[in-house]
Amino acid sequence: STGDISKVKVGLEATGHYSYNLLGFLVDKGLATFVINPLHTNLYRKSLSLRQTKTDKVDARTIASMLMSDVNLKSYSDTSYHNEELKSLTRYRFDKVKERAKLKTSVSRLALILFPELEKMVPTLHMASVYALLSEFPGASNVASAHLTRLTNLLETASKGRYSKDTAILFREAARSSIGSNMPAKSLELKHTIKLIQELDTEIEEIEKEIKIIMDEINSPNLQIIFDPVNLLDISNYQNREQIFREAVEILGKDIAVVHIKDFVVKDGELVSVAAGTGEMDYSEIIRFIKKEKPYIHATLENTVPENAEAAGKYIRKLWDEL
Repeated sequence: STGDISKVKVGLEATGHYSYNLLGFLVDKGLATFVINPLHTNLYRKSLSLRQTKTDKVDARTIASMLMSDVNLKSYSDTSYHNEELKSLTRYRFDKVKERAKLKTSVSRLALILFPELEKMVPTLHMASVYALLSEFPGASNVASAHLTRLTNLLETASKGRYSKDTAILFREAARSSIGSNMPAKSLELKHTIKLIQELDTEIEEIEKEIKIIMDEINSPNLQIIFDPVNLLDISNYQNREQIFREAVEILGKDIAVVHIKDFVVKDGELVSVAAGTGEMDYSEIIRFIKKEKPYIHATLENTVPENAEAAGKYIRKLWDEL
């Protein structure tokens, strides 16, 4: 009967993904289910002077004893499930971002071989208009022989009007005098690498939407955000950082509990984290947000050393006083 089920407790040791299906089944059936850290099981067994060799039977007896003694165990719930999902998604996103960063390094390497002059003519290789150009014309020789009308249309569309016929002419002239190599194999690799990056962009965006959905479903004041602005940047987007920070604050602002403060410099085609006030970051808007919306949250200085920690702190306090 339902009354009997409500008195049933089920306990199992945490086994990662091996227990997901069983946990889902038990929770769906309305059974109070407890997931116990194996370390706690071991310590509890020792506290009872159960010196038997660790076996499945001994562990089962220990878990049963823990359930009956009610040693501050917290039952697994929908919130627990959502927390696991959230951890899984954030780890998955981290892996995807890391994978994308490696591919972007490959694009930079290949562009240097095939059309080295291009990098000096654009803010960054890793922007939609450059990717569109290199996807269709993956090398200086391809750009040099491109029809001007097609080149212009492609650049205007991909850049949303920022690049015009003049830019197309500039690119084509540079390509015609380029020292870049004509290597079909490398050109094919470049096209495929860009395609993989674009697929990863879509996947990362999908993951981020799912993370937001889960956070809204949990809807707990205890689930909050550590906001690290520099961690949102890479070599492909750092020049749009003000817009990125603005969007992040709009989406996550109410849940931000801690801000990590550091700076960055561009070195060898990558962003390198440094102490606040020693790089390219402008914290004005972020400080304004904190003062207006979150005046009592914690902020931590990162990537400091004894020699610059005090100066970094003074830099942020000065901004706070001036804004």
